[in-house]
Amino acid sequence: MADHIQKKALNPEAHNFSPAQLEQNAQSRNPGIHPLILWEQEEADKAKAAAASAPIDVKAMMSKVDRKN
Repeated sequence: MADHIQKKALNPEAHNFSPAQLEQNAQSRNPGIHPLILWEQEEADKAKAAAASAPIDVKAMMSKVDRKN
């Protein structure tokens, strides 16, 4: 039994969709942006907003500049 299932998994039967069905599937699919991309964009926006609203610590900035040299 398990052997039969494994063969079926390795060689699945082809789906024979008609051109009309394929067209229907293509139209019903949402061409939206992937949720992960949206989430990454939101996180980046939040980080930018937080950085923009945070008071700038000049001493910390200067110490970072000094360390680079």
